[in-house]
Amino acid sequence: MPHNTAVSLLATLTAVPLLAIAGNLSFLGDAPLAKMSSKDLEQLAASIQSVLNTGSDGETVPWEQEEPNSGGALTPLKTYSAYGTKCRELKITNNAGGTSGKSRFHFCFNKKENTWKILK
Repeated sequence: MPHNTAVSLLATLTAVPLLAIAGNLSFLGDAPLAKMSSKDLEQLAASIQSVLNTGSDGETVPWEQEEPNSGGALTPLKTYSAYGTKCRELKITNNAGGTSGKSRFHFCFNKKENTWKILK
């Protein structure tokens, strides 16, 4: 998956309700996110927010659904300040439908919305 597509998708996943976009992931082809259910996507987004809030740099935290359809791991790589707020680099590994993928993204905490937002 091209990096820009992945960045745009994760930005969407962490900013809008996942059910609204879950049915329209065909452009991802064989990427793990395209094979995830809306429940999987909700769990991934919640896990990302949780790890960014409480995870230690270098600590890998698994995420998985009750059903063995998908899962992966989230690893905060570094914490830093930018734009007057706390930011973190996050390594994301996803597995779903027999496919896997790895990406790194930078998130900054949006104090006004009380959530982490991906940097584009």
